[in-house]
Amino acid sequence: MSMEVEIIGIYKGKETRKTITVWGDIGNLCRPYLSTFKEGQYYVIALDNGNYSGGHPNEKDTDYSIFNCGCYWLTVDFANKKAIGDIDSEDRSVSNIDLEKLKSRLTKNGY
Repeated sequence: MSMEVEIIGIYKGKETRKTITVWGDIGNLCRPYLSTFKEGQYYVIALDNGNYSGGHPNEKDTDYSIFNCGCYWLTVDFANKKAIGDIDSEDRSVSNIDLEKLKSRLTKNGY
């Protein structure tokens, strides 16, 4: 129900820990199932605070979750310096964005 995630960079927000716990769906939380995320793959993820609307019974306020009713994560291709996924479409189409451009847009509240 949860995964340990290593933070390699923060584009927006604050977190001092190197490793955090992220909770997935238990069937009724409007979160992605964690099988969506592959070990060894990199992602840019917009995280919610843990224990939102009750969450999982073992979820703590210091943990995180990912909202699923929308597009809140992108797959990262470091070799090509791109993030891939639904960037800002209305029809959930897949596109890509340069990582530096994404970081700039996020830090300037462009998203």
